[in-house]
Amino acid sequence: MALQLSAAAAAAAMSPGVPIGLPNCSTTCGDVVVPYPFGLGPSRCYWPGLNLTCDTSRHPPRLLIGDDANLRVTEISLRNQTMRVMGSRAVVNTTGGHLSSDSWNLPFGRGFTRHGYRLSYRNELVVDGCNAAATLLAAPLTTSAPGRLEAKSLVSGSGRNRTVEPFLVYVAEAGWIDHGHHAMMGTDGVDEAPILLAWSVARGLPPQPQRCDDDTRRRLCKSQNSRCLADLGGAGFMCQCQDGYDGNPYLPGGCQDIDECKLPSEDIGCFGECVNTVGSYYCLCPHRSYGNPDAQGGCVNISSTTTADEELLPTVAPAPIGLPNCSTTCGDVSVPYPFGIGAAAGCSWPGFHLTCNTSYNPPRLFIDSNATLEVVDIFLADSTLRVIYETTVVSLGSSDGGNGHMVGTYNLPDIGGPYMLSDSNEFILYGCDAQATLYGEYINGSSSTTSNDSVISRCVSTCSSDQVAVAAENSGSGLPVPMLTDGTSRSYCSGNDGCCHAPISAGSAPRGLDFKGLNTSQKNPVCMFVSEEGLTDQWQAIFNISDLGMRFYSVEASPLVLRWVVKEGFSVPANIDECRITKVRDSCFGDCINLPGDYECRCPRGTHGNATERGGCIAESPTGLIIGLSVASGPVFLLLVLGITLVLRKIEQHRKEMLKQKYFKQNRGQLLQQLVSQNADIAERMIIPVDELAKATNNFDKARELGGGGHGTVYKGILWDLHKEIDEFINEVAILSQINHKNVVKLFGCCLETEVPLLVYEFISNGTLYHHLHAEGPRSLSWSNRLRIATEIATSLAYLHSSVSIPIIHRDIKSSNILLDDTLTSKVSDFGASRYIPTDKTGLTTRVQGTAGYLDPMYFYTGRLTEKSDVYSFGVILVELVTRKKPFPYLSDQGDGLVADFVNLLAEGNLLGMIDQQVLEEGGEEIQEVASLAAYCVSLRTEERPTMRKVEHILEGIWGTRKYNKDYT
Repeated sequence: MALQLSAAAAAAAMSPGVPIGLPNCSTTCGDVVVPYPFGLGPSRCYWPGLNLTCDTSRHPPRLLIGDDANLRVTEISLRNQTMRVMGSRAVVNTTGGHLSSDSWNLPFGRGFTRHGYRLSYRNELVVDGCNAAATLLAAPLTTSAPGRLEAKSLVSGSGRNRTVEPFLVYVAEAGWIDHGHHAMMGTDGVDEAPILLAWSVARGLPPQPQRCDDDTRRRLCKSQNSRCLADLGGAGFMCQCQDGYDGNPYLPGGCQDIDECKLPSEDIGCFGECVNTVGSYYCLCPHRSYGNPDAQGGCVNISSTTTADEELLPTVAPAPIGLPNCSTTCGDVSVPYPFGIGAAAGCSWPGFHLTCNTSYNPPRLFIDSNATLEVVDIFLADSTLRVIYETTVVSLGSSDGGNGHMVGTYNLPDIGGPYMLSDSNEFILYGCDAQATLYGEYINGSSSTTSNDSVISRCVSTCSSDQVAVAAENSGSGLPVPMLTDGTSRSYCSGNDGCCHAPISAGSAPRGLDFKGLNTSQKNPVCMFVSEEGLTDQWQAIFNISDLGMRFYSVEASPLVLRWVVKEGFSVPANIDECRITKVRDSCFGDCINLPGDYECRCPRGTHGNATERGGCIAESPTGLIIGLSVASGPVFLLLVLGITLVLRKIEQHRKEMLKQKYFKQNRGQLLQQLVSQNADIAERMIIPVDELAKATNNFDKARELGGGGHGTVYKGILWDLHKEIDEFINEVAILSQINHKNVVKLFGCCLETEVPLLVYEFISNGTLYHHLHAEGPRSLSWSNRLRIATEIATSLAYLHSSVSIPIIHRDIKSSNILLDDTLTSKVSDFGASRYIPTDKTGLTTRVQGTAGYLDPMYFYTGRLTEKSDVYSFGVILVELVTRKKPFPYLSDQGDGLVADFVNLLAEGNLLGMIDQQVLEEGGEEIQEVASLAAYCVSLRTEERPTMRKVEHILEGIWGTRKYNKDYT
């Protein structure tokens, strides 16, 4: 961690005995310290060209550059490579009666040109007075060494008509005049000002390009912890101590470690617990706290989560915590067995050895000796422990909007062994209009994948202008501050208030971060990390006083909850194959089947009975009956055959009836009855026996097939052919049974008595909107029909969202789910993915489902389903109607999808080339209105989209105006 320290602060933090000059060489002149490579006296005491003179004729003695008495040295800085001098020669002072001249020309002194010093950029030319001009000229053959100072009065005239006001002209260190020192210039003989000179080592080295090679570094920079730099403003080189060190880099052992922890907190930016290291330091939050120790007040105490149920119940005798003669505490942390401290054998179960670092006050407990995970709580009840992890919080302060990704790293230490992340952690993102994804791997067989690039968690954060106050006005982080309309702070992180959080699966191991900006017009700071769940409010407060928006990353103390399990130290018994045991094999007179931890003795196929008895398995009769017949008369035999036939037919009918009941239960028939039981008429009408369907379709004759639907074969109805879609089947029946709208397909009923359930719809004969719109040839549906169809779809969706008793979100609106009858009247179909939304909620979190090209991106990113998801999909249909282009797999020359390309061209005013030629020929001003409405519907931010009721009213107005003004077809 690099610091910019003052000389006094650095000296106070350094060890005593730091060398200043060479042995047996004077290092002071009066009260001025003379460090090597500067020196006094013999040439062995200084580097060539850096000799100084100590004038002892004055009291106190004065330090001069060479023998130039006009440049008095008051301070030499090795860190800044500067020298502060008092210059007296180059001062134009007209206060002493020297007004007879119009201009003045004064030299700076030989000390500059002779020794190669130059003016530092931290100086300024001062003109103190009125009607005067001054110019500072460089010395000959140089660009930065001062040569002459020229001043000129701007008062015109001569003789008695010429009145010149006195003024001063001089060069001074920047900021000197701001402290009022210039008021003394020109009075009482004071005619000198401080000047800051830059210097470097230019002599005594072989000629070379402007770079510091290894040979130069070895000759010049003698200290081990130093570096060599080329003087970009001159022709020499300079040495500096490395970060975390201070002293004299030109002498062996001259750069020594700075104990930053002895410095004021404000100087080093550490307001937690400072730990000094060689050449650096690190800053920790105090014990049992987390957050940002670099900000004052940035660390928050951890609240204990131990409840009364988790506390040990009172016992007659004290309950043991650890094994005998083993330490069970580290500071204020209790260490119960199977955990243990120290190297003593037997104090911990294998894999549960912890380290107690007593160099801290109080001592701190760590999982390993590297001190990467500090343990603050151990819970036996749920096999978890809470740790503090010094982690990198990725902060992207200059994201490129939505044009690309930024990738960061998030590495947990390789804890391995019995530890893994629990599900009590979450992925947190602070920032506006950003999507963050946490990648990694799953360990110990947890979750669903072992891929190194698997997605562990993802969330999207947006900001609404009426909900969020910009952090620049409220905090130092540059991150958004969620605010209510009355100015009070929010108490949650909802995803649309500048913050989002998403769960993390138990057993996952985060390895990488992927960030994408969602707003192309702004650059917003964001930061993302993993933390124990339920702390979003506290993190918001921490970031509000931090400066994360100004840095790419910051090291924070983040609390995590790990789960643990005993995995080592015992042998797992292997599965025994009992069928190989002689006693078992001899006692089984059938087939012996080995099972995990057990075995089973079965009769061979084609027999039944008791396989554990000799002769216990007997052959089965084809009918299951053993009929003994004796030679008898013909009528008796015929009666027996007839009786057997009747019995077998009865058994077959019973078997079919039982199979129907089995399928009815398997296909959730009872669930469907409950869902539609509010209306007995609907329940009776919706459930149709399979016999009636067989008759209606001529036993599902191939000639009755119409084609394939989204979930099966269409027979003027839908035959489902996937067991996994039974839930969607039941959902669709339950929803459609309660809908009665002219633009929603009518469901007559269903049959659950077959192995695969059946749906019976009204017959819509004219195909889908998709097939009509994208038919081969230059012409398709007329613009009037497209506009009417769009209005009908909007009307039906508005009905679903706001006119039924429980709002319904379709979730899969697309042109192929819009059926058209013989009059091209639209019918919305396929409600298998639809969901009810309780009236007291605005949405719900669910598994993402939909169709590429039509799917709401905010729903895809967050899993949050709202009515506005249907609005987005409808907006895509509007784009499709206007352009006659397929949403998938459309890709523009710039790599944009259909929606993004449409919106960009509309904003640029270049949409004309994208609109369908037939629409341009048949449409009018309403084309622009529909295009604008489409862009309105596909807005990225959910809250900026209109409701379907509003869309319906807009389209009805457009359609009504066209219907009134034109004779449409």
